[in-house]
Amino acid sequence: MTTRFLSLFLASLLIVGALGAQPDDPDSKPAKDEEKPTPDFVAYPDKASVTYHTGTFGGETIHYEATAGTITLVKDPADEAEPKAKMFYIAYRRTLMPGDEYQARKDAGEDVPESNYPNANTRPLTFSFNGGPGSSSVWLHLGVFGPKKVAYADEEGRPGPPP
Repeated sequence: MTTRFLSLFLASLLIVGALGAQPDDPDSKPAKDEEKPTPDFVAYPDKASVTYHTGTFGGETIHYEATAGTITLVKDPADEAEPKAKMFYIAYRRTLMPGDEYQARKDAGEDVPESNYPNANTRPLTFSFNGGPGSSSVWLHLGVFGPKKVAYADEEGRPGPPP
């Protein structure tokens, strides 16, 4: 019994001694006064991707511009614009004619309106937001507010497969 107790005691001392050992290099631990390194914020350009489309909505042919991009949210606008987060957006804007056709006609010197956009004072404006830990905003976009929607039911009214 005494031999067993002595063996356990010596093994415990070895374990405690190993836990309390100092690192070989005293400079390997950062000093308390040193600032912790901050993770780098990947700064992607805020340049948007713009494409032009034509769709039939309610029997009416509508030309529109689709813009997808990001907006950089900053911690303090007065401070060198330290980035805090990026927010993705998709915007749709009605056009008078397809964008590439408008630009080609304008470059050719044809008589085209000064702007390819209808009067902004008379158009509706809608903001929608969704997304978060549980679901992304793709279902709101594809199911409700986007110009092209996923068909959820067949001809007999039976629901389609889950999105």
